[in-house]
Amino acid sequence: MARDEARYCAAWRARWASIFSARFAVQMLRSHLGGVRACYEQELQHAPTAAGEVVVAFSINVDGSVSDVDVSRSSAPPFVAKCATEAVAAFRFNPGAEADFVRFAYPLVFTVER
Repeated sequence: MARDEARYCAAWRARWASIFSARFAVQMLRSHLGGVRACYEQELQHAPTAAGEVVVAFSINVDGSVSDVDVSRSSAPPFVAKCATEAVAAFRFNPGAEADFVRFAYPLVFTVER
């Protein structure tokens, strides 16, 4: 019985750590969105109606750096997707005390404010 309990507790801790890491990373990601927005607004000068969604996939490495950035889906013009991937590639996350490699796909929605 003790072996089963230990296995269950280890699985629960791993699942909880995964959920916590994801929530923490999303919170940090949202704090970095100003750079994505600035890039998009600069692009709007050339194409004032450019809008759509870009789902950016990327990895957060143990040291907090970002790698393997790519677009997994996009309904936005190509230059908006390029802008989003370049901005995300420049992000730097605080890895925290229990850092781990994490892979994310995050939707960025671009709309023209009128």
